[in-house]
Amino acid sequence: MSKSIWTGKPSWKLNAFNLLMILVSIIGFLWTFAILSEQKPSQYNQLIFILCLTCVIAFFLFNMLFIVFEITRRFMIYALTQNVVSSKTGILFRSGQELPVKGIREIRVYQTLLHRILGIGRITMATAAHAGVEMTWIGVENPWQVKKMITEIQFKDER
Repeated sequence: MSKSIWTGKPSWKLNAFNLLMILVSIIGFLWTFAILSEQKPSQYNQLIFILCLTCVIAFFLFNMLFIVFEITRRFMIYALTQNVVSSKTGILFRSGQELPVKGIREIRVYQTLLHRILGIGRITMATAAHAGVEMTWIGVENPWQVKKMITEIQFKDER
């Protein structure tokens, strides 16, 4: 196998929304707990109690999502060599895919506004052999630079 020109994993920034929601739920829980602790037990407001419970549930749900996404993210590897682009995923069972660089006919970069702010994006690649997208790299840092690297390898011999 040829030497890797670029290797990467999905960025931790993919979890930015989950991290923000965990922070919001912690702040919400602490705020409602502070309100509850200032009141006498007979004055407990049922609505504030429900709000506190909702924050605790949201905290655990977003933590679970974060853990699942983080474990999945850590076991994804993207690589670019002179000949192929590859993607490997899996925790217990590993799967991989390779596309010849010269065979790639379309490379697209997708970024939402949040992704643009965070400097990450999704790259899709397609070859003439199949209809549609064959490989997708998610959470790629500097996706336009990575696309440029692939394109330069594709057309290196033609110059």
